[in-house]
Amino acid sequence: AVLLGTLYPLILEGMAVGKISVGPPYFNTVFIPLTLPIVFLAAIGAMVRWKRQKLRPLLQHLWLPFVVCIAAGTGFSIWYTGEVRVLVIVSVVAAFWVMLLSARDVWSRIRHNLAGATRWYRIPRHVLGMALAHFGIGVFVLGVTLTGTGSLEKDVNMAPGDSVTLAGYTFRFEGVTKVRGPNYTATQGAVAVSRAGRRVALLHPQKRIYIVQTGPMTDAGIQSGLFRDLYVSLGEPTGDGAWAMRIYYKPMVRWIWLGALFMALGGLLAAADRRYRLAVARGAALAPRAPAPSTHPIPVSPGGP
Repeated sequence: AVLLGTLYPLILEGMAVGKISVGPPYFNTVFIPLTLPIVFLAAIGAMVRWKRQKLRPLLQHLWLPFVVCIAAGTGFSIWYTGEVRVLVIVSVVAAFWVMLLSARDVWSRIRHNLAGATRWYRIPRHVLGMALAHFGIGVFVLGVTLTGTGSLEKDVNMAPGDSVTLAGYTFRFEGVTKVRGPNYTATQGAVAVSRAGRRVALLHPQKRIYIVQTGPMTDAGIQSGLFRDLYVSLGEPTGDGAWAMRIYYKPMVRWIWLGALFMALGGLLAAADRRYRLAVARGAALAPRAPAPSTHPIPVSPGGP
């Protein structure tokens, strides 16, 4: 899908058909149907015995978590979006599904298979790594879904003292000042962000001009958090002290990176499992060795050279 989206515009341009650009609508349309079934199967694959799994015991083991995930995912999606959106519901259910089954697998091993105060630490690393990586898939999918669904933006003209509200946050423009950096000069805005009468951030978006170039560059003011990010981008002056601004509210962006971090840590933890190191050592020990060179003299016939 990525290869097709990358090469298709180049192929059309090479055939003199015309120029097109492939953007987010294409990738959203193609990737979502491919990704969601993989997410559902990733949760099941961790507990299926290869070529020996019977369908009936597997369904008996999975039906209750599946019902719980459907109920929780549907309720959460409707609460979050304020409406019934099938694609959002399916994505959130898939995220809850893989996270719940990953946590349940580890918990069942702790509760049934091991005993004593150190039972958590006695779980094989490859099991913990697999569960952590799969849990990260769920966190990643949830972050992508909620970020794409709940992101808001607004383009405004603001003079000093003006305010605008977005997603429950009030952005108040306090003016601009000239600042100098190590290799640039900038016009820096000051935007106070408050919620319910309490200040939560003071953002400083800038329009920079670097010494090595003449064109201005925009540096957004960002206030990051675990559940949402706020961005303010400073545009051009519009007269009478007012400036064009673009304000963004993006929820759950950090969850995308957190999910990727969980997947990476899970892979490293699984690779550090003792059984893999023993397998490598055993393979090296069983590898055929080259014969040692002979130390005996080679006989030569009297008539030879």
